[in-house]
Amino acid sequence: HESALKKSSILHRDVSLGNVLLDEDESDGFLNDWDLAVDITRPKASGAPGKTGTKVFMAIGALLDEPHSFMHDLESFFWVLFWICIYYEGPDMEGKPIKKFEDWNFDLAEEVAEGKLAVISLDRFESNLKEYVTDYCSPLIPLITKLWEAVFPNGRKYRYEDKTLYGRMRAELEKHQLELRSLKLCSKSLISLLDSQDKDRHKYLAELKLTTSYEKQYNQKLIKKPDMIGTRPFMAIGALLDEPHSFMHDLESFFWVLFWICLYYEGPNKERKPIEMFEEWNYNSPGIVADLKWALVQPKNFKARLSHYTTDYCRPMIPLVTKLWEEVFPQGRNYEYEDKTLYDRMKAHECQLHSINLYFHVLSLLELGGEKRFRYLDGLQLVPTAPRERPSMQGTKVFMAIGALLNEPHNFMHDLESFFWVLFWICLYYEGPNKERKPIEMFEEWNYKSPEIGADSKKSVVDEEEDFNRKTEVYFTTYCKDLIPCMKELREIVFPGGKRWKTEDHSLYSQVKAVIEKARDNLIIEEAV
Repeated sequence: HESALKKSSILHRDVSLGNVLLDEDESDGFLNDWDLAVDITRPKASGAPGKTGTKVFMAIGALLDEPHSFMHDLESFFWVLFWICIYYEGPDMEGKPIKKFEDWNFDLAEEVAEGKLAVISLDRFESNLKEYVTDYCSPLIPLITKLWEAVFPNGRKYRYEDKTLYGRMRAELEKHQLELRSLKLCSKSLISLLDSQDKDRHKYLAELKLTTSYEKQYNQKLIKKPDMIGTRPFMAIGALLDEPHSFMHDLESFFWVLFWICLYYEGPNKERKPIEMFEEWNYNSPGIVADLKWALVQPKNFKARLSHYTTDYCRPMIPLVTKLWEEVFPQGRNYEYEDKTLYDRMKAHECQLHSINLYFHVLSLLELGGEKRFRYLDGLQLVPTAPRERPSMQGTKVFMAIGALLNEPHNFMHDLESFFWVLFWICLYYEGPNKERKPIEMFEEWNYKSPEIGADSKKSVVDEEEDFNRKTEVYFTTYCKDLIPCMKELREIVFPGGKRWKTEDHSLYSQVKAVIEKARDNLIIEEAV
């Protein structure tokens, strides 16, 4: 599905149980029946009807006639698995109909959508699983719960498109596939494991990844171990203990690199004093460093120490580092076997990095002006589309204060208001990394209309609170919606009562910075993924 969308811009739009096929040995699968597929690059594709497919497997948004999105298809994969879990009793067994779900076949689409919303709600989902999942499929409950968390964050349908959902769903499926494979092996091999003379014992142990440390050494005695390599603060715990090097060690090292950045990076051209308890990692023995790292990643220690030692500049990275800690050290433990899904699970959090990067750009704009500010805007691809003509009045009209547009003597208060308009412009146009939004005519006019008309237009944006709030909801990009509360607060302090300032107020500097820093701290990065 992802390959068809990425390589050919083809969206399937009919993911259902009958259209998911497996090969003979069930080692691979593919999607069948592309009759309802569309080419999303064609103009009509964006307006293609959402109501396509089999109702029991259709996404809630598709049932409500939303334009069809790849997010709907990913949700349909969830409903396929859900349907299997409530009906499949095992080979050659037939599940009994469940009226509550059978009704989805012939109810109105809107009624089916309401029924599905009730199923996925926070207060009902787990109880629904316990009540309706068959005994045969009960081992799939942890998997379907994880997919529910990914597809329906906080028990709600998605608010915006997120292509990292492919990687996160695939990671959960692959992770649980390994667990289910081990479960299946257990049924035929536990008796053999009890018999130390069984010739297949080592094979079963290897399949179950339960080989003892002695047997591991025996199996690996022909493999030449490389010398310990790396810089100790960034080395994986296992590498410090002289384990044969694995790609899992390198993935853990990425975690330690990010952790170290959080401890020491105070911002551009700033240097932090050494932290003795972590500096010791440079010169203590590898075994001691491993012990110190092991103690640090325990659940009772990690979050408190991360919060305590992370620099103010890097505090927005705390949720990201915490998520990576959960992936790399599940329940505070080191990995027990090699798991290549860890690549995708770590990469799935890249959206959080983009959110953090946006925050750093916004804060930098508060510190910069003139050509430096233009370089930042160039980097964000937010420079206005009209040429940057410098009239006698100083500034770029879309960012200029209302008073400056009316040719008042320039004042520091005008510059502080300009920061408001810079952030406002970012929220209108920034769709995310490498994405470009179409111009919005009512705001693009600020580039070429007379300064007086531009001033009147800006007044109309900020003078009425209710109208301003409506404009932020309608025109701000999905990527920047989390900045709406910040913009509302800035409007209140920069335009008290919806009016322009009357007297100079140097405290406005600290008020503006306080609002931006509060937005940084309150940014719900988990929701942005």
